Amino acid sequence: MVGATGFEPAASWSRTKRATKLRYAPINTYLIYTYYKKKSIAIKGSLCRYVEDIIKVFVGGVSMKLSFLGAAETVTGSCYLCEIGRTKVLVDCGMFQGGSQAEELNYSNFSFNPAEIDFVVLTHAHIDHSGRIPQLVKRGFNGRIITTKATKDLCGIMLPDSAFIQETETEWVNRKRQRAGKPLVEPLYTRPDAEEAIKYFEGIDYNQLFNLSEHIAIRFRNAGHILGSSILEMWVSEKNEELKLVFSGDLGSKNSPLLNHPTFIDDA
Repeated sequence: MVGATGFEPAASWSRTKRATKLRYAPINTYLIYTYYKKKSIAIKGSLCRYVEDIIKVFVGGVSMKLSFLGAAETVTGSCYLCEIGRTKVLVDCGMFQGGSQAEELNYSNFSFNPAEIDFVVLTHAHIDHSGRIPQLVKRGFNGRIITTKATKDLCGIMLPDSAFIQETETEWVNRKRQRAGKPLVEPLYTRPDAEEAIKYFEGIDYNQLFNLSEHIAIRFRNAGHILGSSILEMWVSEKNEELKLVFSGDLGSKNSPLLNHPTFIDDA
């Protein structure tokens, strides 16, 4: 997805905009944002491997920091942390998939304290975007999970199913480890963990403006990818100053017989 600003080369962006770490490999989300004074930056996700402290700006005295925490060297594991003043918002919390090496990343600690996250904003139900939410709750998250109504319903099916897969695969692994005299391992999470996580979900309508806090508002637009999939618009405002971010999530194609076209976002 390309906004009116187009894309700047990631390497030059890192030098001019003070990103502290930048390497290259595919990720699956484009992020475009615009300062209130018409200063525009665009980051092409397919060029970024991992960025720490990628953005640190002030909006009317409110500090904002954005970190990429997933989709590093793979298209899975979508996860972005927005720290806006004292509010911490996680956009997606996906599972790494695509082989044993990638899946091993799911067992690593989060690079933040889950208990300090106020909101998870979920773009859609696919497991590479939602699959670590039960693990997040298991490790202390006690905030609110905001998503579309259809995504909430799908996650009510898919996350317990994902947990069943975790339990089944761990049982198989443990039989082998027991025969080899090795200690047993625990599943990433269980069906009760997934069912507990579902209690935190809140579904809202497409195109509904929803206030996360005094300074933060969001809106889901139809991404046309799967049922309930969304493009996330986020506004940060203070003292007549405003910054808008757009997280594309996964975009569908036009002319699908079952899904609407992806919504065109004409400003960011």
